[in-house]
Amino acid sequence: MKNLIYLTVILLSNSCSNTKTSTSISERDSLNLEKTLIEIKNYNFQECYRVSENATYERIGVNKNDTSCKKVNDLSTYYFTSISKLDLNFVMNDRNREKLVQKWVNKKEYNPYVNPPDFPDGSLNMIRALDFYNSKDMSVYIDSIRQSEIRNLKTK
Repeated sequence: MKNLIYLTVILLSNSCSNTKTSTSISERDSLNLEKTLIEIKNYNFQECYRVSENATYERIGVNKNDTSCKKVNDLSTYYFTSISKLDLNFVMNDRNREKLVQKWVNKKEYNPYVNPPDFPDGSLNMIRALDFYNSKDMSVYIDSIRQSEIRNLKTK
């Protein structure tokens, strides 16, 4: 009987601690925030890829805009910014985001030391961007935005 009372008290106290307080954000705000954070993460992925690609062209001494250079332009940024509901001012003016992308673009381990003969000007841009996307750096960055936005939502 004593164990049953103890268990009941624990369950009741646990359910009370899980209820929303007046300072928590609504479920709708929380879902909207998570959608925004995913869009920020996706934007950062493609931005890292784009900046990395530009750095590769600089490294190999090829003018990316030279019409005699055989190149297929990646339109991901255009399509992402066209269909996304993300407020681009939110990410475009973020110096922390810019520094983070540049940190990953500058990582030397993504500059191939020896390229296969069939691809003398090859790059590791996509794997760099994917590693960045899944990195601890990205998680910390997204979590910092999440915390900031939750504070902002709580003060509304």
